[in-house]
Amino acid sequence: MNDNNNEALRDTTATLHIAAADEIYVDPEAFSRYMSSLVNMVFKILPLRESEEKSLQTYMKALQAEIAGCSELANAVAHSSLLVSLVSILQYLISNPEADVATYKREVFGAIEICNKLEDIYYFGLYSSPDSKAR
Repeated sequence: MNDNNNEALRDTTATLHIAAADEIYVDPEAFSRYMSSLVNMVFKILPLRESEEKSLQTYMKALQAEIAGCSELANAVAHSSLLVSLVSILQYLISNPEADVATYKREVFGAIEICNKLEDIYYFGLYSSPDSKAR
């Protein structure tokens, strides 16, 4: 990874660790729907890579920006390290556009697993509600 990519990743991960002044409550059902759509967006990387779509890099950068923009959500979930992992996987793929399809598959399925973990963590009670403190 070159210095510019390292700096961009540091900036992204720093953003994910900013603590919100107030707690945020996200409805578990809404979060579950969002995570399902996020899984689909991550999975879309595979057919784009397999068809050597020229817009793949742009797509992954936009997806990475969306995930990094979830800093407030990361605070609500209280597991921002998983979001950092997700952003890091995308950064790896962005930085290594010539990686083979098998590598893309491994990384994409790893990212999907992280999305599923985040959904489970949030949906099954490790979330901030109006009546409780973040864990």
